Amino acid sequence: SPKLLLSYEEACWSLSVCERTLRNMVARGQLVAVKIGGRTLFDPADLRAAIEAHRTQPEPAKGPAGPKSVTRPQ
Repeated sequence: SPKLLLSYEEACWSLSVCERTLRNMVARGQLVAVKIGGRTLFDPADLRAAIEAHRTQPEPAKGPAGPKSVTRPQ
């Protein structure tokens, strides 16, 4: 069965980031850490949430401009 909590090393590998980046994410509150028995561990669901929070939105497609309404002075 899969591990319920991951170590710093495993979480870094999972997110493809270095340990400093992971520690900074925790310090900024961008990633929730679980502290058990003096160890800092990570829930894979929290890693997925961090990925979603950092996902960039695609730029809207630039298509041809549609008709514009023109107001004429009276």
